[in-house]
Amino acid sequence: MTQISYINLSSKSFRKMPNLRLLAFQSLNGNFKRINSVYLPKGLEFLPKNLRYLGWNGYPLESLPSRFFPEKLVELSMPYSNV
Repeated sequence: MTQISYINLSSKSFRKMPNLRLLAFQSLNGNFKRINSVYLPKGLEFLPKNLRYLGWNGYPLESLPSRFFPEKLVELSMPYSNV
């Protein structure tokens, strides 16, 4: 995954991951390429309710999904985001 510079996500993918606890998109430095483009064609509508950590450098949207109720979220880290 460290060689990916562009990623295309579907919000439906997260609907199939109810046990996902950690979601992190981090930009990498050093000898690795940087993740500089995340494409969300329909936004990020579905995030698991059991999510404990959400970290996303440069989150591209202006808000979190309205259907996201982070009841168990412990940490939210979104530096350089558009929120």
